[in-house]
Amino acid sequence: MTEHSHQGLRTDTDAFQHYLNEHDEAVRWAELNRTLIARRFIEALRTDGKPVLDINHNLMVNRTIKGSSGWLHRKGATPSDQGYVIIPGSRGDYSYLVSPLTENNAAPSEEKHLYSLAHGAGRKWQRGNCADRLSHKYKREDLQKTKFGSLVICNNKELLYDEAPQAYKNAKALLPIWLMPD
Repeated sequence: MTEHSHQGLRTDTDAFQHYLNEHDEAVRWAELNRTLIARRFIEALRTDGKPVLDINHNLMVNRTIKGSSGWLHRKGATPSDQGYVIIPGSRGDYSYLVSPLTENNAAPSEEKHLYSLAHGAGRKWQRGNCADRLSHKYKREDLQKTKFGSLVICNNKELLYDEAPQAYKNAKALLPIWLMPD
């Protein structure tokens, strides 16, 4: 919806309702996609199990903060007020399951954090710049196996470099930030 740019959409318009419907459909699609991945993973292991945690990030939620109602847009963030959260690592880093700390066992700080946590350590480099930075050090074959021994199946050379572990920050270095009280 680039025609609205930074002005956004008024909530009492058909355009907003259309956007919200498409947003909600995208969120439902992502949830179903993760459920399917989890089921296939469980089947591949030939075991029993069920998905127990599914937290969305990159979405809008209707919230009241400091007595003011509105839409909270999380981009690269995950809710910190719904229990456990997965902080995903890159292909070369661990992922972490964390329980966000609260202040004096109360609800997470709404003023400072808007009930949100970063959902990963973040990128060191922009997508599209990684191949130039890495191709003189690493061949495609070097990036097709992780340090954990798994294989990366990707036929897109640029994407392979864009998502290389070297393009991301170290998630463990940020754990104290996620877990420390204010």
